[in-house]
Amino acid sequence: MQHNSAKSVSQGKFGIQKIESRSIEIENIVNDSNVIKLPISNKPKICTDHRKRLREKFSGEINHFSEHEVLEYLLTYAIPRKDTSEIAHNLVRKFGSFSAVFDANPSQLQDVKGLGDNSIHLLTFMKKFMSFYSSSTTKHFNKKRYNRRDELHEYVVDLFIGRIYEVCFLLCFDNLMRIKNVTLMQEGTINEVNLHIREVVKVAIDNVANVVVIAHNHPGGITTPSNSDLWATIEIRKALNSINVNFIDHILVADNRAISIRELKIPDVFPESDNW
Repeated sequence: MQHNSAKSVSQGKFGIQKIESRSIEIENIVNDSNVIKLPISNKPKICTDHRKRLREKFSGEINHFSEHEVLEYLLTYAIPRKDTSEIAHNLVRKFGSFSAVFDANPSQLQDVKGLGDNSIHLLTFMKKFMSFYSSSTTKHFNKKRYNRRDELHEYVVDLFIGRIYEVCFLLCFDNLMRIKNVTLMQEGTINEVNLHIREVVKVAIDNVANVVVIAHNHPGGITTPSNSDLWATIEIRKALNSINVNFIDHILVADNRAISIRELKIPDVFPESDNW
Protein backbone atom coordinates (compact mmCIF):
# COMPACT_ATOMS: atom_id res chain seq x y z
CA MET A 1 0.00 0.00 0.00
CA GLN A 2 1.30 3.48 -0.99
CA HIS A 3 0.32 6.50 1.01
CA ASN A 4 0.68 10.05 -0.37
CA SER A 5 -0.61 12.89 1.75
CA ALA A 6 0.05 15.46 -0.97
CA LYS A 7 -2.65 14.29 -3.35
CA SER A 8 -5.83 12.32 -3.63
CA VAL A 9 -7.09 10.35 -6.60
CA SER A 10 -10.74 10.03 -7.54
CA GLN A 11 -12.27 8.21 -10.49
CA GLY A 12 -14.95 10.07 -12.39
CA LYS A 13 -17.18 8.88 -15.18
CA PHE A 14 -16.38 9.00 -18.92
CA GLY A 15 -12.84 7.82 -18.15
CA ILE A 16 -11.75 11.14 -16.63
CA GLN A 17 -9.19 10.75 -13.85
CA LYS A 18 -8.64 13.86 -11.74
CA ILE A 19 -5.42 14.28 -9.77
CA GLU A 20 -5.36 17.14 -7.31
CA SER A 21 -2.17 18.37 -5.64
CA ARG A 22 -1.15 21.41 -3.66
CA SER A 23 -0.13 23.57 -6.65
CA ILE A 24 -1.41 22.08 -9.89
CA GLU A 25 -4.42 20.30 -11.27
CA ILE A 26 -4.06 18.04 -14.28
CA GLU A 27 -6.85 16.23 -16.05
CA ASN A 28 -6.01 13.08 -17.95
CA ILE A 29 -8.68 12.82 -20.58
CA VAL A 30 -8.81 9.22 -21.74
CA ASN A 31 -10.18 8.56 -25.19
CA ASP A 32 -10.13 5.49 -27.36
CA SER A 33 -6.52 5.90 -28.48
CA ASN A 34 -4.45 8.23 -26.32
CA VAL A 35 -4.22 10.00 -23.01
CA ILE A 36 -4.15 13.79 -23.49
CA LYS A 37 -2.74 15.84 -20.63
CA LEU A 38 -4.24 19.27 -20.20
CA PRO A 39 -2.51 21.57 -17.68
CA ILE A 40 -4.98 23.80 -15.90
CA SER A 41 -2.49 25.74 -13.79
CA ASN A 42 -2.78 29.50 -13.99
CA LYS A 43 -0.12 31.06 -16.27
CA PRO A 44 1.16 34.67 -15.93
CA LYS A 45 -0.93 37.00 -18.03
CA ILE A 46 0.94 38.71 -20.87
CA CYS A 47 0.57 42.48 -20.92
CA THR A 48 -1.14 42.50 -24.30
CA ASP A 49 -2.90 45.78 -23.59
CA HIS A 50 0.42 47.50 -22.85
CA ARG A 51 1.97 46.14 -26.05
CA LYS A 52 -1.05 47.31 -28.01
CA ARG A 53 -0.74 50.80 -26.55
CA LEU A 54 2.96 50.85 -27.45
CA ARG A 55 2.21 49.95 -31.07
CA GLU A 56 -0.37 52.73 -31.23
CA LYS A 57 2.10 55.24 -29.74
CA PHE A 58 4.77 54.38 -32.28
CA SER A 59 2.51 54.32 -35.31
CA GLY A 60 3.47 57.93 -36.14
CA GLU A 61 6.62 60.02 -35.81
CA ILE A 62 8.99 58.98 -33.03
CA ASN A 63 11.28 62.01 -32.67
CA HIS A 64 9.44 63.25 -29.59
CA PHE A 65 9.97 60.02 -27.64
CA SER A 66 12.81 59.53 -25.19
CA GLU A 67 15.66 57.17 -26.01
CA HIS A 68 14.60 54.52 -23.51
CA GLU A 69 11.02 54.54 -24.84
CA VAL A 70 12.19 53.75 -28.37
CA LEU A 71 14.44 50.98 -27.05
CA GLU A 72 11.59 49.62 -24.95
CA TYR A 73 9.37 49.32 -28.02
CA LEU A 74 12.10 47.77 -30.17
CA LEU A 75 12.89 45.12 -27.55
CA THR A 76 9.27 43.91 -27.51
CA TYR A 77 9.98 42.21 -30.84
CA ALA A 78 12.72 40.07 -29.25
CA ILE A 79 11.31 39.72 -25.73
CA PRO A 80 7.62 38.87 -26.15
CA ARG A 81 6.59 37.98 -22.58
CA LYS A 82 8.34 40.52 -20.40
CA ASP A 83 8.17 44.21 -19.56
CA THR A 84 11.08 45.75 -21.46
CA SER A 85 10.98 49.21 -19.89
CA GLU A 86 13.50 48.45 -17.14
CA ILE A 87 15.86 46.76 -19.62
CA ALA A 88 15.72 49.83 -21.88
CA HIS A 89 16.51 52.16 -18.95
CA ASN A 90 19.45 49.95 -17.95
CA LEU A 91 20.81 49.97 -21.50
CA VAL A 92 20.82 53.77 -21.75
CA ARG A 93 22.36 54.08 -18.27
CA LYS A 94 25.12 51.58 -19.03
CA PHE A 95 26.13 52.81 -22.48
CA GLY A 96 25.23 56.49 -22.16
CA SER A 97 23.04 57.03 -25.21
CA PHE A 98 20.67 55.42 -27.69
CA SER A 99 23.31 55.23 -30.45
CA ALA A 100 25.94 53.81 -28.09
CA VAL A 101 23.65 50.85 -27.35
CA PHE A 102 23.81 49.84 -31.02
CA ASP A 103 27.59 50.35 -31.11
CA ALA A 104 28.05 47.91 -28.21
CA ASN A 105 29.39 44.46 -29.02
CA PRO A 106 27.57 41.26 -27.98
CA SER A 107 29.86 40.56 -25.02
CA GLN A 108 29.07 43.98 -23.56
CA LEU A 109 25.34 43.47 -24.05
CA GLN A 110 25.49 40.12 -22.27
CA ASP A 111 26.20 42.00 -19.04
CA VAL A 112 22.76 43.66 -19.14
CA LYS A 113 20.21 41.76 -17.10
CA GLY A 114 17.19 40.64 -19.10
CA LEU A 115 18.87 40.44 -22.52
CA GLY A 116 19.05 37.06 -24.22
CA ASP A 117 20.44 35.77 -27.50
CA ASN A 118 17.50 37.08 -29.57
CA SER A 119 17.53 40.58 -28.13
CA ILE A 120 21.33 40.87 -28.37
CA HIS A 121 21.20 39.79 -32.00
CA LEU A 122 18.46 42.35 -32.70
CA LEU A 123 20.44 45.22 -31.16
CA THR A 124 23.70 44.36 -32.93
CA PHE A 125 21.89 43.86 -36.24
CA MET A 126 20.02 47.17 -36.18
CA LYS A 127 22.95 49.44 -37.10
CA LYS A 128 23.74 47.15 -40.05
CA PHE A 129 20.09 47.37 -41.03
CA MET A 130 20.10 51.18 -40.86
CA SER A 131 23.27 51.41 -42.93
CA PHE A 132 21.85 49.02 -45.52
CA TYR A 133 18.68 51.11 -45.75
CA SER A 134 20.65 54.31 -46.34
CA SER A 135 22.84 52.85 -49.07
CA SER A 136 19.96 51.04 -50.79
CA THR A 137 18.12 54.27 -51.59
CA THR A 138 20.43 54.78 -54.55
CA LYS A 139 19.66 51.42 -56.13
CA HIS A 140 16.39 52.77 -57.51
CA PHE A 141 17.91 55.76 -59.31
CA ASN A 142 17.23 58.59 -56.93
CA LYS A 143 15.88 61.46 -59.10
CA LYS A 144 16.55 64.18 -56.56
CA ARG A 145 18.92 66.90 -57.75
CA TYR A 146 21.73 67.57 -55.29
CA ASN A 147 22.57 71.08 -56.38
CA ARG A 148 22.80 72.33 -52.79
CA ARG A 149 25.81 71.39 -50.69
CA ASP A 150 23.82 71.06 -47.47
CA GLU A 151 21.47 68.49 -49.02
CA LEU A 152 24.38 66.52 -50.45
CA HIS A 153 26.16 66.60 -47.10
CA GLU A 154 23.07 65.32 -45.32
CA TYR A 155 22.79 62.45 -47.76
CA VAL A 156 26.49 61.57 -47.43
CA VAL A 157 26.43 61.57 -43.62
CA ASP A 158 23.65 58.95 -43.71
CA LEU A 159 25.89 56.62 -45.73
CA PHE A 160 28.16 56.21 -42.73
CA ILE A 161 25.54 55.28 -40.13
CA GLY A 162 26.86 52.40 -38.04
CA ARG A 163 30.32 52.45 -39.65
CA ILE A 164 33.07 51.89 -37.07
CA TYR A 165 35.89 51.53 -39.62
CA GLU A 166 37.12 53.91 -42.29
CA VAL A 167 35.31 53.37 -45.57
CA CYS A 168 35.24 55.24 -48.85
CA PHE A 169 32.27 55.82 -51.16
CA LEU A 170 32.27 57.04 -54.74
CA LEU A 171 29.13 58.93 -55.79
CA CYS A 172 28.41 59.20 -59.50
CA PHE A 173 26.02 61.88 -60.80
CA ASP A 174 24.56 62.84 -64.15
CA ASN A 175 24.90 66.41 -65.46
CA LEU A 176 21.79 67.46 -63.51
CA MET A 177 23.35 66.29 -60.22
CA ARG A 178 21.08 63.27 -59.89
CA ILE A 179 22.69 60.23 -58.31
CA LYS A 180 23.39 57.45 -60.79
CA ASN A 181 25.28 55.14 -58.47
CA VAL A 182 26.95 54.95 -55.07
CA THR A 183 29.81 52.47 -54.76
CA LEU A 184 31.55 51.32 -51.60
CA MET A 185 35.11 51.51 -52.88
CA GLN A 186 37.04 50.23 -49.91
CA GLU A 187 36.73 49.32 -46.24
CA GLY A 188 39.75 49.75 -44.01
CA THR A 189 40.67 49.85 -40.35
CA ILE A 190 39.70 52.20 -37.56
CA ASN A 191 42.09 54.88 -38.84
CA GLU A 192 42.91 54.28 -42.50
CA VAL A 193 41.54 53.12 -45.82
CA ASN A 194 43.38 52.50 -49.07
CA LEU A 195 41.92 53.81 -52.31
CA HIS A 196 43.22 52.82 -55.75
CA ILE A 197 42.83 55.66 -58.22
CA ARG A 198 42.52 53.31 -61.20
CA GLU A 199 39.44 51.79 -59.51
CA VAL A 200 37.94 55.27 -59.12
CA VAL A 201 38.40 55.90 -62.84
CA LYS A 202 36.93 52.50 -63.73
CA VAL A 203 33.77 53.04 -61.62
CA ALA A 204 33.27 56.52 -63.09
CA ILE A 205 33.53 55.15 -66.64
CA ASP A 206 31.31 52.12 -65.93
CA ASN A 207 28.56 54.40 -64.61
CA VAL A 208 28.96 57.00 -67.37
CA ALA A 209 29.38 59.65 -64.68
CA ASN A 210 29.36 63.33 -65.53
CA VAL A 211 30.16 64.38 -61.97
CA VAL A 212 31.92 62.50 -59.14
CA VAL A 213 32.14 63.03 -55.40
CA ILE A 214 34.38 61.04 -53.05
CA ALA A 215 33.34 60.61 -49.41
CA HIS A 216 35.14 58.88 -46.56
CA ASN A 217 34.88 58.92 -42.80
CA HIS A 218 37.06 59.42 -39.74
CA PRO A 219 35.46 57.16 -37.08
CA GLY A 220 37.65 58.73 -34.41
CA GLY A 221 35.91 62.07 -34.93
CA ILE A 222 38.90 64.03 -36.31
CA THR A 223 37.43 66.73 -38.54
CA THR A 224 40.66 67.81 -40.21
CA PRO A 225 41.76 66.09 -43.44
CA SER A 226 45.11 64.33 -43.26
CA ASN A 227 47.96 64.89 -45.69
CA SER A 228 47.03 61.54 -47.26
CA ASP A 229 43.46 62.80 -47.74
CA LEU A 230 44.72 65.91 -49.53
CA TRP A 231 47.19 63.98 -51.70
CA ALA A 232 44.46 61.50 -52.72
CA THR A 233 42.14 64.40 -53.58
CA ILE A 234 44.71 65.95 -55.90
CA GLU A 235 45.51 62.67 -57.65
CA ILE A 236 41.84 61.74 -58.10
CA ARG A 237 41.08 65.19 -59.54
CA LYS A 238 43.90 64.83 -62.07
CA ALA A 239 42.83 61.31 -63.08
CA LEU A 240 39.16 62.21 -63.53
CA ASN A 241 39.96 65.42 -65.40
CA SER A 242 41.90 63.32 -67.89
CA ILE A 243 38.66 61.50 -68.85
CA ASN A 244 36.51 64.68 -68.74
CA VAL A 245 34.69 63.79 -65.51
CA ASN A 246 34.07 66.69 -63.16
CA PHE A 247 35.38 65.86 -59.67
CA ILE A 248 33.63 68.45 -57.56
CA ASP A 249 34.39 67.50 -53.94
CA HIS A 250 35.95 65.17 -51.43
CA ILE A 251 33.72 65.04 -48.37
CA LEU A 252 35.02 63.97 -44.98
CA VAL A 253 32.49 62.67 -42.44
CA ALA A 254 33.45 62.90 -38.78
CA ASP A 255 31.48 63.30 -35.58
CA ASN A 256 28.23 62.90 -37.55
CA ARG A 257 28.86 65.92 -39.78
CA ALA A 258 30.27 66.53 -43.24
CA ILE A 259 33.36 68.62 -44.01
CA SER A 260 33.95 69.68 -47.60
CA ILE A 261 37.63 69.66 -48.55
CA ARG A 262 36.76 71.98 -51.43
CA GLU A 263 35.27 74.53 -49.03
CA LEU A 264 38.49 74.53 -46.98
CA LYS A 265 40.12 76.26 -49.99
CA ILE A 266 43.49 74.60 -49.48
CA PRO A 267 45.92 75.78 -52.21
CA ASP A 268 46.44 73.38 -55.13
CA VAL A 269 43.80 70.89 -53.95
CA PHE A 270 40.83 72.40 -55.82
CA PRO A 271 41.78 75.31 -58.11
CA GLU A 272 39.64 78.38 -57.50
CA SER A 273 38.75 78.50 -61.17
CA ASP A 274 37.23 75.03 -60.87
CA ASN A 275 34.03 76.10 -59.15
CA TRP A 276 30.95 74.22 -58.10
